[in-house]
Amino acid sequence: MDRRNEAITRSERKNDNAQLRYHGVHTCVCDDCRYVHYDMVDGIPNVYKVRREDHPEIHHEPFHNMTNVLKQNNKVNWAKQGFSKNLYKRVPTDVRSRYERYFNDEFWNLQWYEQDYRNNYKNEMALDMNLVPVYEELKFTGKGIRVAIIDDGIEYTHDDLKDNYDEEISINLNWNKKDPMPRYEDPTNSHGTRCAGEIAMAANNKKCGVGVAYNAKIGDYKRL
Repeated sequence: MDRRNEAITRSERKNDNAQLRYHGVHTCVCDDCRYVHYDMVDGIPNVYKVRREDHPEIHHEPFHNMTNVLKQNNKVNWAKQGFSKNLYKRVPTDVRSRYERYFNDEFWNLQWYEQDYRNNYKNEMALDMNLVPVYEELKFTGKGIRVAIIDDGIEYTHDDLKDNYDEEISINLNWNKKDPMPRYEDPTNSHGTRCAGEIAMAANNKKCGVGVAYNAKIGDYKRL
């Protein structure tokens, strides 16, 4: 992991914050460690980006000594050195999985994240969960597990959820009743149903996809 010559700092002192905002890019945060403020972190009050301009922009080793000096400054409440994070493309959609016919559900082949593409891309990062051996060898399918979601309700009558729906762990806390069916007059009330499907969609019913724990029981504490 490559470290950068910058740090994220937090200061609760209003006078210091006002000074940082007023002087902008070249305001010195800490004279003895020669960091300069060059930006604010959007959306997070009192948090700033600072940089050591006399150091290489990227370095392979962390600058513990300089970060510690920054932390000890009375203007700074918290500090952490920045680092570069590499992003990788996910597995191409045209790659074939050895488990593509394991379930007969309509969209199982699109659920690449539950399958195993490492057989095709041995030198690539493993971005899938490779769940089928867990089902086959360990016999873990969610059977005996009960999962309650706190969300905007679940459509428990859906063909892919109805057999795994657990009424005993479901409640509508908005109206103090058992029925957690979403209010579909608001089209955004579908998040809980999607989450329930990701967890406990039934397998081998030729509908939709397969939940990661397709034999688990699912319920909902409807709060939204």
